[in-house]
Amino acid sequence: MKTQTLGEIQALLEAAGLRPRRQLGQNFLIDGNLLRKLVDAADIGPQDTVIEVGGGTGGLTDHLAARAGRVVVLEIDRGLHGLLQTRFADSPHVEIYCQDALHNKNRLCDVLQRELANFDSLPAARVDSALGGPVARSLTLVANLPYGIAAPLLINLLLEAPQMRQFCFTVQREVADRMMAPPNGKTYGPLSITLQASCRIRRIANISRGAFWPSPQVDSQMLRLDRMQDGPLSHAELRPFVSLVRASFLHRRKTMAYNIASAVGPESAKLVADLIDARARPENVTISQWIAIHRRLTTG
Repeated sequence: MKTQTLGEIQALLEAAGLRPRRQLGQNFLIDGNLLRKLVDAADIGPQDTVIEVGGGTGGLTDHLAARAGRVVVLEIDRGLHGLLQTRFADSPHVEIYCQDALHNKNRLCDVLQRELANFDSLPAARVDSALGGPVARSLTLVANLPYGIAAPLLINLLLEAPQMRQFCFTVQREVADRMMAPPNGKTYGPLSITLQASCRIRRIANISRGAFWPSPQVDSQMLRLDRMQDGPLSHAELRPFVSLVRASFLHRRKTMAYNIASAVGPESAKLVADLIDARARPENVTISQWIAIHRRLTTG
């Protein structure tokens, strides 16, 4: 699969009377090897539906359309939405929506809500005659995520979309570091804890700013997240767990005893006193300790 060159991207934009909009995080990945690495890491096939957020000029969409049975692209920019509609007019398995992926910071957009409902209504597998039997299907996120939306989008997908078990994306390095941060550091927080408690995280590649056009002011990383099916938290537990963690980080420099008493009540702080050091701050609490605290508070 040929990747769009920088010249082709610029020509597409010029023909449509468009230019990259920095406020929307429009930095186009122009390294073909990295695009292929992202799609290879997603391990998608004709039985799968792929969600792409931020379609841009369709460089990644080309690769996804060549492999997936269905590609749903969300592009908030009206000009780029029109460009994508024209480019993929002859590809009925590629659907283009002019839509922000988030309705607000705590809720997915209507298009994604509908996709999740439709996915639930389909059989869990389809018969593939070439493979001689049923093939499990998946709903996967594959995207060069706009930097401003990455963290809230992933959290909302984890909370609202148990059907989506895999996420492959590029994101700015600072956010990737927060996702993978260990305890006892300034970058360890609700994002780190939520993702590490619910997903296995793998770094696919480091990406220099020169791999994008226009070149951003930061480097990026490519990650794959796999939701743990046998993990310590069930999906039903995840939302109250996230609420507890977020509430406890509202006063990051206060002790956990103070934060839990403020978030849940004084008696609750006493209930978990044996699980953590009384002087510990939220950033000192390990993933397993957070889960133990959640369990103690919810079961009494």
